[in-house]
Amino acid sequence: MRRAVALFRLARFASIPAVLIVLTLTAALPESVGASTLVGGEPVVEAPNPAGCWRGEWKSCSSGHHGALQATIVPCGDGRYRAEFRGRFFKVFPFRYSVTLHTVSVDGDTVHLAGSQNLGRLFGTFHFTAVVTECRFEARYSSCKDRGQFVMCR
Repeated sequence: MRRAVALFRLARFASIPAVLIVLTLTAALPESVGASTLVGGEPVVEAPNPAGCWRGEWKSCSSGHHGALQATIVPCGDGRYRAEFRGRFFKVFPFRYSVTLHTVSVDGDTVHLAGSQNLGRLFGTFHFTAVVTECRFEARYSSCKDRGQFVMCR
């Protein structure tokens, strides 16, 4: 409806050929910018892309330790992402490690990821499960010596 009113106003000031060109070009455009695509009459919601920079906190459920956390996630293809986590333990000891996360499922506007990484004999293998939305990354981790969670936002 707004498009028709705008075209009527344009027609008062423009020549007939110009109005025909505008009508032809706007007929191919969606009714509103950013409109959802419809499939079977239902809007299609695109799954969020986990790639990008994240900031938040980690917390050990075993010991209660916690601290600042940052992550950079890059796509590797085939639903895989390489996540590099950086943070501090006891506020002084920096840590950094990477893990490949695989897409387990996509549920509407949520992506479920999982992965594991061996951090050596001292820390063992950490297993991760994560739930990612457009602006929130929540992961749970577990190993033979610790379990906890990561909560981050973009």
